[in-house]
Amino acid sequence: RNRATLQAAEVGREIAVAEYERAIQGAFREVADTLAARGTLGQQPDLCASYLELMRLRTAGRLNYRIDADDALRALPFPPMLLISLVENAVKHGIEPKPGPGTVTIAAERREGELRISVIDDGLGLQLGMGGGLGLANVRAQLETRYGARASFHLTGEPALGARAELRIPFGDNPLRDSPPGHEAP
Repeated sequence: RNRATLQAAEVGREIAVAEYERAIQGAFREVADTLAARGTLGQQPDLCASYLELMRLRTAGRLNYRIDADDALRALPFPPMLLISLVENAVKHGIEPKPGPGTVTIAAERREGELRISVIDDGLGLQLGMGGGLGLANVRAQLETRYGARASFHLTGEPALGARAELRIPFGDNPLRDSPPGHEAP
């Protein structure tokens, strides 16, 4: 009898998560389309928070997240859809396959003339062959197109100890000013 009650509760939870996903899917796409046109650093973690909240529900509360970004930094122009790729990787490769709870932290700071944005997870860490996927290739290409050698991307970590993806962008640069050829800056 207890097993049947637990199974019914699990089915109910799965239905609730599926309904939640359907309800926010349209809103999430609308926000993503808006941010693709113009973005600030503050909008990017907000978009990531929506995704992370969905994943928290999907993982039955195993996923926790934290966002540390000063209000002054949140107002800065920032390339759209760049941060979400790093957050998705942290969840997919770090937290989801890890047994037990895990945390993703998004942190932004100004240090040594750079804007540094990090996505840190305490998941499975870097495994052999990781770091060469399409999402990270897109991150690298977007940084190269917008900033050239003035920006960098670093991915570090140890197996079973988590991973850290860090973007370093020259402070004060307007990444939306230097649009790729054929794409006008807003």
